[in-house]
Amino acid sequence: MPVPPASLTPKALGITPGAFGVPGVGAFRGSARGGAFRGSSERRSTRGGPAAYRGSMTRVGGRNAVFAWVVGLISAAIVAVLVVLALPMLPASLAWLGEQVNGPVSEPQAGDEPGDDDLPAECRDLYSQPLWATLVWAPDAVLTPSRDLPSTSAAGLIDALAPTVRMTCTWTSAEGEISTTLAEVATDAGAIAATALPTAGFTCAAIDGRTRCTRTDGELIETIEAGGGLWLSTSQTSWQPADYPGRVAEAVWAG
Repeated sequence: MPVPPASLTPKALGITPGAFGVPGVGAFRGSARGGAFRGSSERRSTRGGPAAYRGSMTRVGGRNAVFAWVVGLISAAIVAVLVVLALPMLPASLAWLGEQVNGPVSEPQAGDEPGDDDLPAECRDLYSQPLWATLVWAPDAVLTPSRDLPSTSAAGLIDALAPTVRMTCTWTSAEGEISTTLAEVATDAGAIAATALPTAGFTCAAIDGRTRCTRTDGELIETIEAGGGLWLSTSQTSWQPADYPGRVAEAVWAG
């Protein structure tokens, strides 16, 4: 077998035998592992490309923040306008929701009788604010509501009229005692009282279409007033706030 000249050997040509004696593989590997190609590629990718891209994104992001603020303010203004426009419909919407939950409420019919809503429903309703304050702030004042029959010396008239008691309000304090009864009676109770009570020591008079009868016995003052199917009687023992019977009557007939 002829021997190649020394100038044509792999060593002379600068070719290093690679793995398995294949020329060039080792050189290729070496350049692939630590060659300029990969190194330059990494330097370009890490120093040039991404760094420049990130800086560019920062500038664009700043402009987007300003735009987002403007859009947010416009959106908030639109929502506020919509809320203002929707406010007039809120009562109707709530009424509709109530009908869906509780069912429709029937309207009063033309022939329905009016109720007793204008009459006092509890003891507190008998007193104006100034009178209430006078009673409450009295020393050791206590109010006891009940449905007891009127406290009066005219027991015979009570039996004859048979009043239906709505409330009896009894006040006790260090100053004395006050008992007031509101009841329903026949519409002619005023005329009956004007005829029967003078014989029991009462003085009667007509006041605004009603009959008011009073009696004083020492520290006891009794007042009976009837009219329009209502009875109002008060018994005051030692405790007489100014014009108590008249102020309570105003709450019943003028309230």
